Amino acid sequence: MGARAENARLFVPDPIASRGSVKPPVIAALAVVLCACSSSDFHPYVGQQQKLPTSPGTFVDSQYDVPVYYGYPPRPYTVVGMMEETSHGRHSNAVADAAEEAKKLGADAVLVQSHGSTSEPAAAFTNASIAPLGSGAMVTGSTIIARHHTDRATVLVVKWL
Repeated sequence: MGARAENARLFVPDPIASRGSVKPPVIAALAVVLCACSSSDFHPYVGQQQKLPTSPGTFVDSQYDVPVYYGYPPRPYTVVGMMEETSHGRHSNAVADAAEEAKKLGADAVLVQSHGSTSEPAAAFTNASIAPLGSGAMVTGSTIIARHHTDRATVLVVKWL
């Protein structure tokens, strides 16, 4: 029995030999986590247009496809509709995606009604190794937690009068 225990070997993967090989499930998981996609829900305004509020000054971001207002704009406008934009991915920006979609609809600007983001754990990848140590064993390893990022915005799509 003693000889049998002496001949037993513990398999410890060689980190240098396995460097170039990436397992297909890891590639698929990373693709899901790193992929950015978005969805838009547009709801057209129906009915008579009202006299909508304006403001002599507000915050505006003009780096997008159409100007993005974070308050009432300084000029009169009509509401084309409301858009709910959801974007996924580490660098997602629902406001930028909403501005892009609004331009496709022929809008002149968007007014941000709400904007926020969340980040939730989506998957965990663990790598561990066990090595004999005296009468016990030493366990070493690491865990990587992949997060799922979601950015949401609700905007009014507007045309200038």
